Amino acid sequence: SYVSLSDYGCGQTRAIACCQTPRRKTFRGFTPASFNGNLGGRVGAHAQCASSFPNSHFCDENEYTRSTSGTAVPAAGAWVDNWDDTQPGARTTSYTCNRWTTGTTSHEGTTLRTDGAFSTSYVSLSDYGCGQLRPIACCE
Repeated sequence: SYVSLSDYGCGQTRAIACCQTPRRKTFRGFTPASFNGNLGGRVGAHAQCASSFPNSHFCDENEYTRSTSGTAVPAAGAWVDNWDDTQPGARTTSYTCNRWTTGTTSHEGTTLRTDGAFSTSYVSLSDYGCGQLRPIACCE
């Protein structure tokens, strides 16, 4: 808003842009049952959460982080949906156990570790972890 060498425009009246902070999410809990990476796709994962906690769904990383949950993560960790923040609103197929449809050792999934950090389910070169049993993280 530069006007001249003697007036840089800071004295001019202007409208203020207001933004809304993303709504805080509510972490509902971990499903009582554990599953391998074949969750029946995202639809199946959402259904498992909804049956354990009415009105809940499969948490993605951002939702879980925004929930600021104080709930202890189970020893096995938990499945959580990964979020691709380079594509707003989009999720990739990487680290999703082939879109949450396979429980084999040849794919990786996104997990929540006991320390609250996100990781992949990778175990070794012969086990990429989608065959591991973990509960599902559920948010509202």
